[in-house]
Amino acid sequence: VLIILITAILANAVPIIRDLPHEPNISPNGDSNISEDVLHRTSNPSEIHQRFYRASDPELVTHVSKLEMVARITNGIHLIQGITSGTIDSNELISELFRFGPVKPSDISAIDMSKVESSIDDMKSLPVQLVATTEMETVEKVFDGLKAVLAEVDGIGNLTEWTHKKEHFKQEINRLAENGLNMTDVEHLRTALTAWKPVYTKLTKKTPAATTDDVNNLKKSLENIKELIQKILEPGSIWQFINFTSAADGISTFLKADRGVDAYLNHSQKMAMTDLEGVAYTTYMDSTTKKLNDLMGRMNDVNTVSKLLASRGEVKRQLRHTFGLPKGVLDLSSLPSDIFDSWIVNVVKTKKLEVALGHLKGLAAISKEVDESIGNDAKGIRRLVDIVKLVSDISNNIDSAKSGVAQGYNCSTPFPSGIVKTSFTVLNKTLQEIDAKLLQLKEKKDKLSEYVDTGVLGRCDEIIAICEKINADGSNSPTIVKKLEGYEHLEKLSVNLRDIGFLLNSIENLNKIVDDAKNASSSMDSLDTYHDKISTKYSDYFKCLQDQDQLPSVFQAIGGLNRIRGWKDDTTYSKTLTDGLEVVRTAVETKSGLEKMKVSIKELSQLKTPETDALKDLPEAAIHSEVIGKAVQGLAGMAEALKQEDDLKKVVNNIGVVESPKQKKKLKKIDVESLDELIKLSGDVNSMLTSLTIFSTGLAEFSKSETLAVQSDIFSSAKQVSGVTGDFSSMVKAVGELKTISSPPDAAQLAQVEDGLKKMDTLELDFAGFHKSFDDSKSSLTALDLFFAKTWKKFQPTTPIPAQRPTLGLETSTGDIVASGAQSATMAQEDVALSVLEEKTKTGTNTISLTSLTSNVKPVVQTVPPRPALPTPEDLLKIFIDYLMAQFEGIQKKNNLETVNTLFCNYEFYRVGIEADKVIVDNSKIVPNVLTECRSDHPLYNEHRPVISGYGDRFPNDFLHANILHFASGMQWIMIETPQIASEGKNSTVAKFWWLAKQYKTQSIVMFTSNNEIKNIKCDQYYPQKAGNELKIGDLTLKCTELKKDFGDSLEIRTITGSFGYSRRRKEPPFTVTQYVFTGWPASPYPSSWQPLLAIYTALKKDTTPAIIHCVDGVERTGMFA
Repeated sequence: VLIILITAILANAVPIIRDLPHEPNISPNGDSNISEDVLHRTSNPSEIHQRFYRASDPELVTHVSKLEMVARITNGIHLIQGITSGTIDSNELISELFRFGPVKPSDISAIDMSKVESSIDDMKSLPVQLVATTEMETVEKVFDGLKAVLAEVDGIGNLTEWTHKKEHFKQEINRLAENGLNMTDVEHLRTALTAWKPVYTKLTKKTPAATTDDVNNLKKSLENIKELIQKILEPGSIWQFINFTSAADGISTFLKADRGVDAYLNHSQKMAMTDLEGVAYTTYMDSTTKKLNDLMGRMNDVNTVSKLLASRGEVKRQLRHTFGLPKGVLDLSSLPSDIFDSWIVNVVKTKKLEVALGHLKGLAAISKEVDESIGNDAKGIRRLVDIVKLVSDISNNIDSAKSGVAQGYNCSTPFPSGIVKTSFTVLNKTLQEIDAKLLQLKEKKDKLSEYVDTGVLGRCDEIIAICEKINADGSNSPTIVKKLEGYEHLEKLSVNLRDIGFLLNSIENLNKIVDDAKNASSSMDSLDTYHDKISTKYSDYFKCLQDQDQLPSVFQAIGGLNRIRGWKDDTTYSKTLTDGLEVVRTAVETKSGLEKMKVSIKELSQLKTPETDALKDLPEAAIHSEVIGKAVQGLAGMAEALKQEDDLKKVVNNIGVVESPKQKKKLKKIDVESLDELIKLSGDVNSMLTSLTIFSTGLAEFSKSETLAVQSDIFSSAKQVSGVTGDFSSMVKAVGELKTISSPPDAAQLAQVEDGLKKMDTLELDFAGFHKSFDDSKSSLTALDLFFAKTWKKFQPTTPIPAQRPTLGLETSTGDIVASGAQSATMAQEDVALSVLEEKTKTGTNTISLTSLTSNVKPVVQTVPPRPALPTPEDLLKIFIDYLMAQFEGIQKKNNLETVNTLFCNYEFYRVGIEADKVIVDNSKIVPNVLTECRSDHPLYNEHRPVISGYGDRFPNDFLHANILHFASGMQWIMIETPQIASEGKNSTVAKFWWLAKQYKTQSIVMFTSNNEIKNIKCDQYYPQKAGNELKIGDLTLKCTELKKDFGDSLEIRTITGSFGYSRRRKEPPFTVTQYVFTGWPASPYPSSWQPLLAIYTALKKDTTPAIIHCVDGVERTGMFA
């Protein structure tokens, strides 16, 4: 009877598939063993047959759109709770809905538009107001001259103290004149190239054939070529000055001083300033600072509007009351219609929630109108804010520079007369010719380096490798020669070496630099003469100017004033002010709308209806709103990332151009660091997209169950998706810098990377940040289920209509509700059930078993009249036969059979069932095994493979041959093979196994084995066996604190504590597990008693963290137990 009952139930649980199976192998026209009148017909048997057909998996977006409704409704409940209780401030809520950031509606209300208009008018006339008078202009010209002179001489110090460096410079020029360029390696390289040519000729013409000596000479010449090229490329190999980079650098102090004299002579007529003029200019600067500060103070309202609009454009925002309404007003406007969704209607169960949430309609309508009027024109005001900030900075600079004005007349000015420098000019020209030749030398070496980059040394290595295979006696010479003749890059190498020979010619021609050095050396007296003259006349003045440390701030202040004055005829400046004013005016015009919102919120706060009071039955609504809101935001972020996959792949597909070190050395350190982070990021993006694809394609069809807790599975599954984090904006900047110095093809690829990064900066990709909400979602969804059930019950009439209320399984055998006195018992039973559910929710227990509900309602059930007798075996058999015949009839109609072919129908019935439950192995998702880390090479599925982390340098990698098994109840088991000790070709995985247990906070470890396997050491000892025993492996210490045995000593139960050493100067926390070792399971087929297995399973059901289950290979017994 039990078998028949189970069969009937399973038949009704057959999954649905969409398409009919293919044509069967059995002919539909075969003999029939059952007459037609035996079939038990139903009203629509073909409809029953359709239950075999399964719908296709829905897209992630379907789940997101449905769950977003749940998030909005939960948030709506929280809003009404908070507004009516006074715990939500209206200013905070409005600011959050409109994404105002730090700006509150009261800040908008406080804006005085007339003051803003007045300040904009003053800004427009500011360039005219700051025009310098004749007296002020005279002072500013003095500082212009001082700036020009100081720009040339800054850093030269005292010219009279430059004697020692001058003598060193003379010695370097003499060294170049005497020794010339070091051409030794260049000459040797030419000799090596000469030795290569005849052998190459023989290898290409093949007549006469190359000999053993030729092969050896070829090897030697190429080895010399390699060695000499690398020596020539070393810095300073041919020539390098000591302590300076070029001849011009060697006398840079004189050259700067010379330009300083020219600058002084050009401005000397306007360099005089008295102390009275300086005081007057200081007074002018003081008044200007006050004027600008007053104006900037009146522009604060512009900053307020700018902050508001900038916040509206931000992707990531700080939320407090609207986690379920991340799009602000747009989500709030959708909330009133969510409650009418057919699935939501079934979930909520009562229209009373529609009435309660309907009170938000007015607020939503007003907010939508205000939101549309504000707009998002942040650019229009940002340009105005930039000008305001610039003026403010100029004001600060002027204020700081006032004390430096006096330094403008601190230094005594020398009489403006030139210095005869004819001889020095001739010397300088000769030195320039030396530098020109040294620059050519650098360019030739760079060209040689380019040949190296094209692979010339690698090709040399490849030929050398062939030559090295020749026997000492040359007996295999023909074979080696044949290989050399067939070397695919032989001609290309010849071209490279020929071009290198041309480069050597160019380098050797540069030895004429010796003549230039000799001419310069003979003219050094002119350097001494010029040094004496310029030191005598200008050294003190130049030194004095360098000591005036506040002059640069005065230069900067005057530059700022001139910039403002330059805006007088700048139409862009005027337009920026006008456009910015319009943006502020638009924001201020929302005052009335914001006030209406405040009034609407105030009216809501005074609202008291049975429907709104019922919302109080959802305790901790704020927490549930945050949990569900964040969890759904995480899913929405994943859906959006998949939608933008093409843009994100631009980073991955073009990362090669960023990895090339060719141009990066020209960038700033901070940009190089950003690019290094980008290279790492590209791998993370690839992993993220892969995990997203696995997650989204593995989703089950969206469940339209009336129980929200069912939806928590998707959040658990979403934790497998790896996210990415990083300073994307800094990476965009660094890529932009790299793009400016790259070739057009590379720049085009970098533009793609830039686009991808900009898109990433607009997305929420830190999915790990949602894990806590994913974990907590089940509790919150269960709390909502309880709330909806209690709300439904609260508003039920005293005498319920049977067809409209759930009965918790109290129907009679005919489907009727038990009557009269039984109804009150039923309602009491529901109260107890709800209280149990509520208690489970409060304590965080998510799995509510039918047994627990039944056990809590037994005393009430006893008041219910006796139920009719249970169905007889004959009744159950009839149910099964009715179902089976209906399926046969559906198959008959589908295949257009005139009569029922029993054999065909029977075949088709079971074939469809098998096809529906067929499991297809996807080999593309199998990860390659790291054979040093596992005992066997069993295929390992990548999707749920546990990955250890944070272990420092303890292990060579994170690989473990294991998978996490997820149960519908939320329970998780890690199925793994037995840890192994180190042996030939194998690393120890014992410590790694225990790190896995520590990381996943495992409470139980189960080992299935047999005494025979333990004796034959198929299972390595990875734990202390006896109570009090310790086992040390590296920095891991394990201790068995307790050992018990049961079931005739076949089940050993140990309590084991473990601790690792230090990680990053922090001692790892200890951990404790219970280990179950069942030794009564032989290699095949199965244990003689199932009672120890049941005891283990019962213990594992109590665990709140993943248990670890293993046998020898982690497959046979482990899989059978799972």
